[in-house]
Amino acid sequence: MSTPKHFIVWIVVGFLALCLLGCAAQQPAPKPQALLGFDEAIQYLSNDLLNQLKKGSGREIIVIDPFVDIDSGQQLKINETIGVKISETFKARYDVRELTPENFESADYVLNGIISYEKNKAAPSGKAYRIYASIFGDESGKVESAADVWVSAVEYAPADIYADSPVYLREKDLESKITAAKTRPGDQVPQAYVRFLVTKALIAYGDKLYGDGQFEEALEPYTMAEQREDGKTLKVYAGLYNIHRRLGNIVAAEKAFGRLVAVSVEEYKRIDVKLLFQVNTATFIQDSKLTSQYYIWLRQIARYIADSPYCINIVGHSSRSGAEQYNEKLSERRARAVQEIMAKTDADILKRSGAKGMGFRQNIVGTGADDESDAIDRRVEFVVVDCNTLPAGK
Repeated sequence: MSTPKHFIVWIVVGFLALCLLGCAAQQPAPKPQALLGFDEAIQYLSNDLLNQLKKGSGREIIVIDPFVDIDSGQQLKINETIGVKISETFKARYDVRELTPENFESADYVLNGIISYEKNKAAPSGKAYRIYASIFGDESGKVESAADVWVSAVEYAPADIYADSPVYLREKDLESKITAAKTRPGDQVPQAYVRFLVTKALIAYGDKLYGDGQFEEALEPYTMAEQREDGKTLKVYAGLYNIHRRLGNIVAAEKAFGRLVAVSVEEYKRIDVKLLFQVNTATFIQDSKLTSQYYIWLRQIARYIADSPYCINIVGHSSRSGAEQYNEKLSERRARAVQEIMAKTDADILKRSGAKGMGFRQNIVGTGADDESDAIDRRVEFVVVDCNTLPAGK
């Protein structure tokens, strides 16, 4: 008995449809270390994460813990674009939301991501940005999907509250965030990361309000975060400093910075402040709004060290552009200029500190781009040392 022609047609159509669906779900992976344009990379990342997720019951909620550049600890403005693209890709199956206390309370999953600058043979400079992300159950901590992708270029502009921060924010919770983003499906993200998410949701909400110019409203979630046991962090005190400064509460801002100094010294034995200098000089940039803050920062650091048992090395750094010997001398001049300013608050700082220049020997990024992406390489840091190690006469 022959098979009806229309039945054969339907079989062929069905087979082709299944092939098309399979092609849509199984996007071809880029070659190892291949560099994608930013939009293409985020689309690939989103599809890869979604394809690994098993369809749950109902339209489950995913909250995004903002992606962070791991060299500086900063969130970048491109987080907004990343969030929009992920939400668009996931919208048929999941409700993707930003991380806030209310959204976290309702969430089924957390999507976490990081941006890393790593060695890459395909990149002209030998290094390129790599974005990692994972999705895990907000209660179980078990990773359901994970992906990474190389990006040819990243628009490096910090989110507003990070751009305004007086310090770089590479602190302890960043390490667990990095580990969580790189955790493979079936494994557990660090419990330290999961526990911190309640406080993190308050901080993320405060950051959004700050970025929207709602400084008075941003004060509440940051104050609530600071009151939590795990909320006495550099990020929280830097946020409170920024918010109070924006509100004109200068005394409260300086008090918050003083707490930031204490946490930096006691927990990390160093303070990484954002002191910007004019090109090829040891003079601060000509921006009175910024330099007026510099004197607050240096006054608080000098007072803390003067009243503590600690001594410090003031270490200047430079970006990679220019000759090595020149940059080493320039970075030392900058360190000594900072030391002299601090001595005006307390002359004893001259006995309790050393000043040295590292040039570009301890670059973190090392591109020599001389823009926001390698600003951390042009830093001045204060490193706690044994007083007996300071040069004779100090």
